Amino acid sequence: MNTNETFYLEKLKSEFSLRQRYNSNYSLRAFARDLKIDSSNLSAILRNKRNLPTRRAKSIADVLKLSPKEMALFIGSTYRKKMTLDKIKIIKESKRYLLDESYYHVIAEWEHYAFLQLLKVDGFKHNIEWIAKRLGISKDRANIVINNLLRLKMIELKKDGTYHRITAALETSEDIESRALQKSHIENLELAKVKLEKTEVTKRDYSSITFAVDPKKIPEAKAIIREFQEKLYTLMSVSNPKEVYIFSSQLFPTTNMEYQNEK
Repeated sequence: MNTNETFYLEKLKSEFSLRQRYNSNYSLRAFARDLKIDSSNLSAILRNKRNLPTRRAKSIADVLKLSPKEMALFIGSTYRKKMTLDKIKIIKESKRYLLDESYYHVIAEWEHYAFLQLLKVDGFKHNIEWIAKRLGISKDRANIVINNLLRLKMIELKKDGTYHRITAALETSEDIESRALQKSHIENLELAKVKLEKTEVTKRDYSSITFAVDPKKIPEAKAIIREFQEKLYTLMSVSNPKEVYIFSSQLFPTTNMEYQNEK
């Protein structure tokens, strides 16, 4: 993948996918309308059949509300002429930025690790349509997820068209990880709300308990939760898995701690 040529393409696909996640009826025509571009031209651009004109990149970047750094990379990646030193710098920055973005998305968005676990499921089919249907996402979204994992070398695509996991863990900066983990927890909570209504009660478990606590016991409680997670993982990680599940736990105060010592 030539990162210089695809930064704007990756960004457009990512934004379109994000909008579809929150509105399943959001169409390419609607995206083109919001970007103020002809829908047939946008379709050709997203299929990499047509280049995004540099003169249009600035207005689209404004619509997408990109940061100054993102805007520079977005516009810079539309160049197709002989590269100057400035353009070479843009390529390097673009590669670094896309790598950081991939780390962030893999940690923050549930579909990435769900796909890695789906690889283990009996009857896994190495085609986008089947993967998208099994995860309940669009084919475009499935392609973005797989491209992120390929870029980070967490999976590889063999010559026969099959996907294989090749690394178990990510290595990233604390800043990216902490921001991504916060978003990941939010995504899991949102997904749990959806599955609560769509999954029959015999195939899910939702429970909660409210109790008064001594905050000094929190570290011990967290250790117990981690130990339970390990036991649950060992129990459920059988040799012939059929589905992919998420187990998520929350322990948080309902009282305002800043008023604890008020008289």
